[in-house]
Amino acid sequence: MRTDELVMGIIFAVGAAAAGTAWLVVRSARHRLAAQPMRAVGLDGVDVFAAVVIFLFGQVAGVAAANAVRQTTVLPADVREAAALLTGQMLMHGVVAAFILVRVHMARAGGMRALGLWPIARPRHALWLAGAVVVGMPIVFATLQAAVLAGELIRGEPAPPVAHVMLEQIRAARSPATLALLYTSAVIVAPITEEIIFRGLIQNVLVRSLGPMQRWIAIVITSLLFAAIHLGAMPIPEPVVALLVLSILFGWLYERTGSLWLPIALHAIFNALNIVAMRRFPDA
Repeated sequence: MRTDELVMGIIFAVGAAAAGTAWLVVRSARHRLAAQPMRAVGLDGVDVFAAVVIFLFGQVAGVAAANAVRQTTVLPADVREAAALLTGQMLMHGVVAAFILVRVHMARAGGMRALGLWPIARPRHALWLAGAVVVGMPIVFATLQAAVLAGELIRGEPAPPVAHVMLEQIRAARSPATLALLYTSAVIVAPITEEIIFRGLIQNVLVRSLGPMQRWIAIVITSLLFAAIHLGAMPIPEPVVALLVLSILFGWLYERTGSLWLPIALHAIFNALNIVAMRRFPDA
């Protein structure tokens, strides 16, 4: 047997074992998740439609604003590019997240407490977060490596460096101002806005529509959407498999604890770990 066939067999065997284990965990945890109280956030399908419309208009405004920032001559070129990225991000994702928060407040249901943004933290949240980092992050990074390796064997050629567009910009950045803007975008803005949109809006609406017994279905659908929007940000599609696993972890953590700050914090930690790894091993 050739080496590549042996490696591929090992990958599929490990994948099958992981899938079987995940199925058993989901099956055993289904009723535990179903027992969690329903969150009265006051959002529904109309809010999802409105958020999509706002996002589409935000894309147009974000591209225009980013191009305007790029054309200014006040800042150095690399700082302009980082500022343009942050500006576009705020107009595309930030405005949608702000809309969701306003709608939750106006709905006068459970408000920010039901959404999971208040209180900011409880003592047990630190344990949940630590467990997710210690157990979940290695699984996500192992999934990434396995997916990339499988892609290399299927294509018959080495994969290009696997990095998000923003990580590539951080790799090329030299000035402290550029790095500060990019770090803010990756570790603060992206985790907060994306988790409000995907967990705070989409997952909550799906759980409300499907019912508490179908929370895992809501988590998976939300995670598929989360992974799909990141497809265009990487040179190859394989890392999306790891993002799917990561997003499922975010969704499970949200449903299990009721706190939106935990997936936000875990999202920020994941992005920060990627930045540290990329800065430590720039040629990997």
